[in-house]
Amino acid sequence: MGKRQLGIGRNLRKRQKTEEASKAEKKQADGLKESAEKDTEEYITVPLDEEVDAEDPTSQLRALWKTWLDSDRESELLLNGIVNECDRLVRLADKASKTRKDQTIELESDVYAIFGMALAELAKFHTEDTTAGSTVKDYFDNAVERIELGEARKPENGIIRLAHASVDLSRIPLEYISKMDLDSKAKAFPNIEKLLDKALEEYSSGYKLVKKDKEQEKAFRQKWVLEIFDSLDDLIDIVKSFGEDHNEQIDSDDEESLEEAEAGANGKTIVKKEHPLYQIIEQVEEDGNKYNSFFEKQLLNFLKEVSVAKKATAGEEELKQGAESKLGLWLLAKAAELQFEGEDKAHDEGIKILRKAIEHLEKSWNEEIPSTWVDLAEAKISLGNLYDDKSEEQDKLYEEAAKYLRKANNATHGKYQEILDSLVDGESN
Repeated sequence: MGKRQLGIGRNLRKRQKTEEASKAEKKQADGLKESAEKDTEEYITVPLDEEVDAEDPTSQLRALWKTWLDSDRESELLLNGIVNECDRLVRLADKASKTRKDQTIELESDVYAIFGMALAELAKFHTEDTTAGSTVKDYFDNAVERIELGEARKPENGIIRLAHASVDLSRIPLEYISKMDLDSKAKAFPNIEKLLDKALEEYSSGYKLVKKDKEQEKAFRQKWVLEIFDSLDDLIDIVKSFGEDHNEQIDSDDEESLEEAEAGANGKTIVKKEHPLYQIIEQVEEDGNKYNSFFEKQLLNFLKEVSVAKKATAGEEELKQGAESKLGLWLLAKAAELQFEGEDKAHDEGIKILRKAIEHLEKSWNEEIPSTWVDLAEAKISLGNLYDDKSEEQDKLYEEAAKYLRKANNATHGKYQEILDSLVDGESN
């Protein structure tokens, strides 16, 4: 039989992220997208888990933040509530410290971390806002200021540094890359490569501090930490695809533009050396680049941390499956970028990578999330494509993939019918 088509879930994955990644209770966010000016007049009722201390404001703040993370993240009102509560706690602590001159009132690290990340999340609601004090830059400046305040007061706390990495990785595409085109000049922007390297160093140093403290290790096992890898992955994708839209609108009489487009089509950097993304694009196009190395190493570290508990809670099990899925999909994409034909070494490396991807995707299998079945099917097909046509190994992998696709197709009322038909037709030829 012929080789099966790659990229089964690729066109659907971005949509699936919003459809299935969040299993949150939408009732928290429905109808709450009011302006920030009304946040003092409206109230939100947030149910607290049994383990949350209703008398502890920091515990309540964590519950608010968890509600945001588990929601569809469309409620600016909820975010404003979180920011206001963080601000209140910081002010109260500062006031108490001034009153008691012989004593410094310390806040828990979560307050500073949540404060900064909530402000960074608010920036996403103001991408078109040009009002002084309410621009994307203003929100990120304030977010970094709160994070740095926490770092100054708690220099040995790794959670705050991880939050700093989260904020910086959100800032780069939203504040800077969104304003770039192919004619942008590096002198008009900060050094993007240095900003990204700084974010990765913040994460690495934060993780080292976390490993020194049992309480920090426990706080490390959270959804927002895992989502840092999404931010990095998305950022690298943005950088890799930068300029592709430009290629579709090229003037056929513009010889220089045509040469740039041809270079882009061949997978080469199409921006000029003076472009603010030139250096980082050069980096991500290299095999084994530092960003790929960081992603794999640190995601494996995260996976180890969430796998230590012998009796994992439902939340910890969900985090573990999420980490397995991210690592499996990342390896799947890594294998797809290899050039197999005519290179035995690359071909063998591709098989090795895909087998690892399958191991992780099997562990990410969730009976309630059909996309996890489809991801595994895609990995099986990708591996099958590397074996000889109609070989025993290929047939077995294709059959297993078809089984997973049928299961997913039935569960989603025909969502994967076209893909399944393509696979079955290929098997019959």
